[in-house]
Amino acid sequence: MNEKALRKIFAEHKTDIPDKGWSEHVVKHLPPRKSVMPQVVMIISVLIGLTLMFAIQDVTTIIEQIDSLTTSISLLQMPSPTALLTYLGVLLLTGVIGFGVARAGEG
Repeated sequence: MNEKALRKIFAEHKTDIPDKGWSEHVVKHLPPRKSVMPQVVMIISVLIGLTLMFAIQDVTTIIEQIDSLTTSISLLQMPSPTALLTYLGVLLLTGVIGFGVARAGEG
């Protein structure tokens, strides 16, 4: 059976059911919308943290640490703790920003 045949069957057997205010009743009993303010505050806080981090430490230093990490891993060497922490910090901040943006979009 193709789509045209199904549409024809549904059109022939269509029945209207009176609403009698049911839709309004359901809408009134839905839970209230959640505020996106916590996500906005989180995003702003992370952006302020990133700004402070870049103001205190030069961006090239951060890139050099991540480059050092990838080089040591590619050479099967133990990476320096500073490079590892820098990479994890950037990864964490990126994840928090992404999570905040996704949650703010749900609202």
